[in-house]
Amino acid sequence: AVDELEFLADLRRRAKQVTPAFDKFFFEALKSNILADGSIDAGETRTIKKILLADGKIDPVELKFLKSLKKAAEKTCPEFDKLYATLTR
Repeated sequence: AVDELEFLADLRRRAKQVTPAFDKFFFEALKSNILADGSIDAGETRTIKKILLADGKIDPVELKFLKSLKKAAEKTCPEFDKLYATLTR
């Protein structure tokens, strides 16, 4: 599943324009993969950061995803909490 997510992330990053339907599909797949065990660990946080900040900024769709991820997680690590605090201020 990680290879598929990396492929989708690369596709999203390279696209000149992304449709809302693709974003919805992409972020649902990412959320399912990250929350498979209910928690967000340091490695998953690095993946989230790499994807969300691929262009150096976080857009409204990415911010919405980050907030829904935090809400759905049963447990988060300190690295995720720090990233979340930084990106949502």
